[in-house]
Amino acid sequence: MTDGNPVSRPPSLRGVLDADCDLAQIGGVDALAEELYLELPFMPPKARQRVARAARFVAEDLIAKGAKSEYAPARAFVPGCPNFLAYLSFTLWRAEMLEDETLAQRLREALPPEIAEDQRAAVERSRRPHPLEVKVPTTWWNCANCGAGFDEGEQAAVVVTASEGWSHLDYEITYCFDCIGIAVKVDRQANGS
Repeated sequence: MTDGNPVSRPPSLRGVLDADCDLAQIGGVDALAEELYLELPFMPPKARQRVARAARFVAEDLIAKGAKSEYAPARAFVPGCPNFLAYLSFTLWRAEMLEDETLAQRLREALPPEIAEDQRAAVERSRRPHPLEVKVPTTWWNCANCGAGFDEGEQAAVVVTASEGWSHLDYEITYCFDCIGIAVKVDRQANGS
C-alpha cells in the first residue's frame, strides 16, 4: 500500500453488518459514528448524494492508486483512522451510509453502546449549546428583542440558558411571547402555512 500499487477493496459496510462483526474492533468506526450522528441527520438529501459521490470517488482513487493517490494524506485529518486501510474503509462506508438510509439505521443499531452514547451527547452539546426554556423569571426582566420590561412573576418568558458543564452565559437571555409570536407568524406567512 505504500508504493502506490492498487490495493484490495475492503469489505462493504453491508457485508460487515451482515457478518455481525464487532465494530469496536474496527479502526475508523468512531469517525463513521461521528458522521452518522453529527452530519447525516442534518444533511439534505441532495447534499447527501453529492457527498456520497465524492466519498466514493475518493475511495475508488485510493483503491486504484494506493498511497500515491492525492487523497491518501487526508487520512491524517480523520480522527480514529489509524492507518490507510481504516481510512479507505471509512471513506467507502461513508458513501454507503449516505446512499442508503436503511444501512445507516443498521449501523446506528450495531454501534457499541459507549460509542453511540458519546455521539448522542456530542449531538446534544453541539446542536443545542444554549437550550431554550419557558419559565417565569424570578426577578424583573426585559425582552432581549423589543426591550419590554416585566415585573417578577408577571409573565413567563422564553429563556436562553447554558448547558451545565458545556456552555456558559453571563446571564440568561429572555424573550417575551409577543416577540416569539411575531417570529412564528412571519415564518408561517413566508412558508404559506
